[in-house]
Amino acid sequence: MKKMRDQPEKIAVLGSIAYDQISSTRGIGKIDTKNLLNLKINAPINRFGGCGANVAIGLSSFGIASTLLSISGKQDDTPYLERLGSKGVPLDGIIRVRGKTSRGFVVTDSRGEQFTAFYPGPTIRAKTWERHLLSLQEILKNVEILICAPFPHTLTKITLAHFKRLKRRPLIIWNPGQYLDQLSQKEIAELSDSWDWFIGNAYEAKFMSREISEIKTIIITDGEKPITVRVGGATSRYSSSFKGEIKDPTGCGDAFNAGLIQSLIKLPMRKRVISQKHINQGIKAAQNCITRLGAQL
Repeated sequence: MKKMRDQPEKIAVLGSIAYDQISSTRGIGKIDTKNLLNLKINAPINRFGGCGANVAIGLSSFGIASTLLSISGKQDDTPYLERLGSKGVPLDGIIRVRGKTSRGFVVTDSRGEQFTAFYPGPTIRAKTWERHLLSLQEILKNVEILICAPFPHTLTKITLAHFKRLKRRPLIIWNPGQYLDQLSQKEIAELSDSWDWFIGNAYEAKFMSREISEIKTIIITDGEKPITVRVGGATSRYSSSFKGEIKDPTGCGDAFNAGLIQSLIKLPMRKRVISQKHINQGIKAAQNCITRLGAQL
């Protein structure tokens, strides 16, 4: 692991901490949840996961510490907190509550299509989360980039409102993932004025089409297809060849985010405009992820 920088964290990551169970199936060519009620899988493998923790640990692999804003369950979170600490991820932003930590159950078919079931973990009251953020104000005032990974809507809304009130507003990147299609159009609209960049796959971008403004930066991934970037109404596409062995796509999107963000944070704030260099850094991190089992190094 690279040494963490001896300075205040400039990146905050909002998102889950989760234990993943990862498996695969050969029984069908493509997972079809509408017509399939039973599925034979290979022996599951236990891994550390959760989009927020994946991004934070991905950043740590580049020598960059970030403030992870998350929730863990006291009943079983000790191994995960020890892992985060060993990777140089500060634990200040994690609130521990009663119950079990989040769980992800991932099955990948022979085409690389994934089915994910997610247990979101223990819940907390909005006021509790607000107090938690206020207790971190001396840390959060230094944040220059906030990445919002999948997280409960109410807590995401509170977090975005908190950062909008700061004297120096950070660049806010929204990557809603599996929570997006559970949101109503009203809930999506409530968040649309708060984020600057959107990162999502083709399905998520299509779902978001009503709320995507031309003044925003939109980054759309689509498996092996070129990445689409829209800035100010202009569209660019970036592709990259990959010749390695594909083992597991779990967490590749989180790895992409970490690779992209670590390249941005090295630049002065006024120069943080998306370019092919930043996209390539994200692609490289995602390609490294896909060659191993599990989302984290």
